[in-house]
Amino acid sequence: MEQNKRTRILNYIIFPLILLFVPLSRCNIGVDVTDTGYSLGSFIYQGGQMGEDWVRFATYLATVIGSFFARLPFGDTMLGMNIYTGLFVSATALISYFFLQKKISGWIVFVGEFLAICLCWCPTVILYNYVTYFFFTVMVILLYQGIFTGKRGYYLFAGIVLGLNVMTRIPNITHAALIVSVWYAGWLQKDKLNKILQDTLWCLGGFLIGFGGVLLTIIVTYGADSYLQMLQSLFGGSGGVEGHSLGDMLFSIVDAYFVGAKWFFFVLLVVLGGIVLFAIRKEQFIWIKRVLYFAVIAVLVRFFYGRGMFNFRYYAYESMFQWVVLFLIIAMVSTVIQMSRKEVPQEQKVLASMLLLLILVTPLGSDNYLYPNINNLFLVAPVVLYWLVGYICEGQKQMFFVKAKVILSTFPIRAMLGALLLIVFIQSIGFGFTFVFRDGMLGEKRDTQITQNQVLKGMITNAENAEALEGITEYCETQKLTGKQVILYGDIPALSCFLKMPTAISTSWTDLDSYTVATMQKDMQKIEQNMQISEADRPVIIVSVGFDAWLTEDAEAMNWFHVSAEEYKEDAKAAIIKEFITKYQYQETYLNNKFVVLE
Repeated sequence: MEQNKRTRILNYIIFPLILLFVPLSRCNIGVDVTDTGYSLGSFIYQGGQMGEDWVRFATYLATVIGSFFARLPFGDTMLGMNIYTGLFVSATALISYFFLQKKISGWIVFVGEFLAICLCWCPTVILYNYVTYFFFTVMVILLYQGIFTGKRGYYLFAGIVLGLNVMTRIPNITHAALIVSVWYAGWLQKDKLNKILQDTLWCLGGFLIGFGGVLLTIIVTYGADSYLQMLQSLFGGSGGVEGHSLGDMLFSIVDAYFVGAKWFFFVLLVVLGGIVLFAIRKEQFIWIKRVLYFAVIAVLVRFFYGRGMFNFRYYAYESMFQWVVLFLIIAMVSTVIQMSRKEVPQEQKVLASMLLLLILVTPLGSDNYLYPNINNLFLVAPVVLYWLVGYICEGQKQMFFVKAKVILSTFPIRAMLGALLLIVFIQSIGFGFTFVFRDGMLGEKRDTQITQNQVLKGMITNAENAEALEGITEYCETQKLTGKQVILYGDIPALSCFLKMPTAISTSWTDLDSYTVATMQKDMQKIEQNMQISEADRPVIIVSVGFDAWLTEDAEAMNWFHVSAEEYKEDAKAAIIKEFITKYQYQETYLNNKFVVLE
């Protein structure tokens, strides 16, 4: 009785509280002047720029949610926004935890969710990613419930969630692939085609409600032309941008698995060697064989380390990436095995099919290799961990061999899986409590708290970053530049938000390929027209020191900052800014180790 009480306290109080607060535990660490600050700025200025910048429509629902957070207490600060958006990670982990806890051991689910949280490398302020994972997780759960309760309301709500998810990020339409699991379940249950079709139509109806409701809101608020222009820009421009075409995306995913398969091949060689070893004089020298086999595994790990497969620099992706790819490969193999074994219950087969689709679909629509998969293991990690631990301990006949029919020893497989899981766990924990996106990724110590910038107050970063940000903040406040419009170049879009200087053009991230040359030309023409009417409309220009080195043709500085003169010569937008600076006689008024102000 006492044991049951302790178990309930762990499962329903302690584990959930840990999963709630761990995503928030490092919310004050790291400052990034690219993606993170760009996202915060889009939330703060969403109301004023939504109608001009089509990118906001491509991630509309995430931007609306972020804009709501920005209007809460401290929501216009990086620390406050990190807390609010971090709750999406907590919510996704907790929903997965309580769903899976009813099916598998609570402590295994907890460990899996903890692992998934540690591998969330992407800043939570880049909210469209985490809203996507939240909705994706909810959709899996709703479809599962619909399949095994027979209540079609679950299908309707799953469709609504899919519609909302597409309005969170357009490529999320690929998540509709989960309908295959509904068809698969119908086949397993020998349902009639008419029933399967009706279930599908309920999902479709829900999608039309979710998607159509948000679309109608956009049309009423901004006009139908705005959304159509966004779609035209998105699909018309993606094919021509290097690294963003469908072919490039698919190639990067296949390439990642191909590289992972190379390491997996070495794992298989060791396992096969171990099976042969244990087949020789089966019942003799068991402990000697086991010690020898573990020694070979240790040599394999050292071989991986020596070949650069991983390292212990937990502030960088390389410390964990290939290990997690191996885990994903094993996860996919596991799902196929679960689906192919007759003795596995239908519920587990369907869940396996959903996890397989989740793994395959998650990276689609992104140019981030397999990093989206690493960020979205909330359902995959606990379930696969359960299958593997069950097989390793031989407590459950889950995979590979049925105990009564084993001819060859399964120890080599079980030992290797155990070693791999241990290493994945160690590397993931080290990474999760060390890594910060684009801050200290070269090993710089994050030991300086920012105190002189209102948006970044309380955030801890490396000393060089803090000095540059506080320096330019002090200058802008002293010169009363706060509130003035700004043009930014050199991958520093966050400065618009950090310095409270709204962008003079339709984006703060001028460097992005999605911000076309044609759009920039129109924006600059508008600025020039406004300047002819009033000198007060003359924008401030802030650029990176690297871009400034190119502007001033300083060869020594370009070499120091690793700037390619040829790259900028081919950059039409850089040429537009240079021409504007020359034409209107902008002068350098402030310089520090990262930023240059031109007025």
